[in-house]
Amino acid sequence: MKNNKHKVIMIVRRLFIAMVAFFPWLSACTNSAGLPKPPLNLPFNVQKSGSKVETELWVARHRVYSFNLMFMAKQNDQGDRVRIGELAGRWATDQNRQPIEVEPGVPVLLKLRIDLIKSSGINTILEKEFSDIRTAGGNADFVYKKITLVPLKPGHYRISIESLKDAPKLQETPVIFQISSDPKTSDLS
Repeated sequence: MKNNKHKVIMIVRRLFIAMVAFFPWLSACTNSAGLPKPPLNLPFNVQKSGSKVETELWVARHRVYSFNLMFMAKQNDQGDRVRIGELAGRWATDQNRQPIEVEPGVPVLLKLRIDLIKSSGINTILEKEFSDIRTAGGNADFVYKKITLVPLKPGHYRISIESLKDAPKLQETPVIFQISSDPKTSDLS
């Protein structure tokens, strides 16, 4: 009888140790399950000073992530495509088929903050104001301006972007804040 009691105690101890070892891993998995992953497109009222977009996301792969503004055109409206091209800035491609800016477009002033959220606390990865945002490309539906590129390791992040200056010329233009990575690129080591 005493030997059986001892076996039960040992089994309970082992289960307890296994649960303690397994719990942080389980917690990390459940934290990532409900969060969106890049690419992520969020409407942003960049036209009005003080407008802010904040989101949390889960980065699954160690890559360089691009933070962009997308100026959206009305579908099948050539006049609107020309208009957003003027507002966002004109671009062309160089001899290597890389986009180059020809005209800067309407200036925008932004503050971008990227925080890594860990169980031990919050670590700010980037907090910076951007004023020289260059046109980087587009298609018939949008023109995008690249804010910055940031390498991010896998984890839970909070991203916030704020407009710091009114841009009334953009009043009729839907703008999207985009977080993405090139799916053709390899993971960073």
